[in-house]
Amino acid sequence: MSKEETKEGAKQKRYNEREIIKRFLVSEKGITFLVDHVNRKSSCKDTRLSKELMEKEIDNLIDYYFAWIHSLPVKRSMKMSRYEFLKYLEDFCRKNDVSNLFEFLLV
Repeated sequence: MSKEETKEGAKQKRYNEREIIKRFLVSEKGITFLVDHVNRKSSCKDTRLSKELMEKEIDNLIDYYFAWIHSLPVKRSMKMSRYEFLKYLEDFCRKNDVSNLFEFLLV
């Protein structure tokens, strides 16, 4: 192996999970995608829900986020349960001052 080949291999970027998550969250498949989904759902809904409907809606939302999580280009998302990864993502956003992007989820 020549020195030039070694230098090319050294220039390859390391896996940086933090940067990958940040890039994904600001992409069109990130926060914007979630906001559009929530806005579409909330515009055609009655605000009064029974307990059963509320629980079903929460389950559907968790399933939706779980499917969204699998589009995240991060290795960790495949090894965690949906709740563990939602917690991880929530903590990540809080530590990196991007949790304000999720305020639309709070009622």
